[in-house]
Amino acid sequence: TPRPAVEAVCELGDPIAVWPAVFHALWSGVLRVRLDEPLHERAVVCLARQEAEAA
Repeated sequence: TPRPAVEAVCELGDPIAVWPAVFHALWSGVLRVRLDEPLHERAVVCLARQEAEAA
């Protein structure tokens, strides 16, 4: 389910340990965010496959 990144990070565990994995998932294309707005902790992220299915 698309949600703000910070909510997903806090749900997964210690933010210091989880944020690097989230950024890696964004970099590798597993997670997607809108690129027409600045990246911030409340940016809505979703799985790349969910975005493709919705299109």
